[in-house]
Amino acid sequence: MLNPSLQLSKNMIDQMMTDFLIITALPEERDAVLQYLKPEKSITVEESFIGSLCCVETQAGTINVVVTALSSMGNVEAGIHASRI
Repeated sequence: MLNPSLQLSKNMIDQMMTDFLIITALPEERDAVLQYLKPEKSITVEESFIGSLCCVETQAGTINVVVTALSSMGNVEAGIHASRI
């Protein structure tokens, strides 16, 4: 289960460190990925859901992974959504 949502401003998103961004075409695919990564937070900007933040511990340190789905979007909409992360 996700911890409380992260309410981020555009400025905070610009400063957030994301090591990997996983974009799926369907919500079902996103959910399958999240079963393995165990999301910690839900990320929202201006009350719009952006994705899920997963922190993966490795020998080299913590890797921040954001997982999102872009279903029913064309190339332009997908590009705008990805640039917001």
